Amino acid sequence: MSDLTNSSAVTKVQSSAASALEPVVVEPRRSAADIESEIDAVRNRLASRLDDFQDYVKPSNVVDRGVTSAKGVFVDEYGGVRPERVAIATAAVVGLIALRALSRRRRG
Repeated sequence: MSDLTNSSAVTKVQSSAASALEPVVVEPRRSAADIESEIDAVRNRLASRLDDFQDYVKPSNVVDRGVTSAKGVFVDEYGGVRPERVAIATAAVVGLIALRALSRRRRG
C-alpha cells in the first residue's frame, strides 16, 4: 500500500484481488470547532424538518388536504360542479342505503 499526498486530502491506493488499483480518498482531520458547527447545522436542519412534519400532520391541515382532494373530484378547474360525478356518487350512496335496508329487512 502506498500513500500519496494531495493538497486537499491524502489519497491511499489499494490493490484489489484483480490487481487493479482503486484510489481511496481520506478526509483531513477536522477540528473540534468544525465538528461542533457541523453538529449544530445538522441539528438545525432536523429541527426544521420536524417542524415541517408537525405542520403536515396537524389535524386541521389533514382535513384541509382531504377537502381539497374531494373538491378536485367533484369540481372542475373553473370552479364548476361536475354533475356526472355528483350523480355517480349519489347513486352509490343511495345504492348502499338500499342494500343496507334490504339486509335489515331480511334479518328482521
